[in-house]
Amino acid sequence: MKNQIDKQLEEFIDNVFENSNLESPSVDFSIQVMSKIQAINSTNTTTYKPLISRPVWIALGVIFVTFLSVVFGNATFTQSSWLTFLDFSIVSRLGNIFPSNQLPSSLVYAILFFGIMLLVQLTWLKNYFNKRLQF
Repeated sequence: MKNQIDKQLEEFIDNVFENSNLESPSVDFSIQVMSKIQAINSTNTTTYKPLISRPVWIALGVIFVTFLSVVFGNATFTQSSWLTFLDFSIVSRLGNIFPSNQLPSSLVYAILFFGIMLLVQLTWLKNYFNKRLQF
C-alpha cells in the first residue's frame, strides 16, 4: 500500500514539474537588486555619538581626583604591610582642606579594588564595543 502511494506521489510531482514553466529573471535583475541595496545602505548609516560626552568625562575626572586627594591626603592609615611601598606625601600636600581622618585599612583596600576593577571593565567594554561596531 505504501509503495502505491509513493508511486502516485512521484507521478504527481513529475507531472507538476513537466507542466510548469521555468521563470528566469530579467537581464538587469542583478543591477536592480544591487542599486536597491546601495540605496538602503546609504540612508541608514549610523553616526558615532559617544554615550558619555567629553565634558562629563572631565567633570568625573575632576571629582575623582578631588576624592582621592581628600581621602588619601588627610587620612592617617593604620600600619599595614600592603601599603608600605606607597608614598602619599605628594597627595597629602594637595588636600589640607578637611581635618585628618583615620580610615580603616579594609576601606582603603575596597576603594583600591573598586578602582582597579572599574578600569578593567571600562577597557574590556571599550574593546568589546569597538569590535562590535567594526564589520
